[in-house]
Amino acid sequence: MKVTEAARVPISTNPVAANKPIAGTGSVWNTGSYHWEEKSVGVWANDTLRATISSFKHTMNDATLSISEIVKLDGEASMCIRKGKKIISFDYNM
Repeated sequence: MKVTEAARVPISTNPVAANKPIAGTGSVWNTGSYHWEEKSVGVWANDTLRATISSFKHTMNDATLSISEIVKLDGEASMCIRKGKKIISFDYNM
């Protein structure tokens, strides 16, 4: 009885896919994320900015700077996709 060798699968020499930049993904209608598509991320940005800035604290020598309250935070933020690339835009006043 003759034993046959199983087909060998070539080992890939390409780097791991995780090292590649993450491409933007659009809606179902936007095949390949080619067309301009804009999504508002204003609510998330407002919440994140308030949480990040209000927890800021910096100490230098004997002085400590901390932000206790954000009185005014106006603006907008959006994430756009064009040709598979993410474009982040924002405009805020404090």
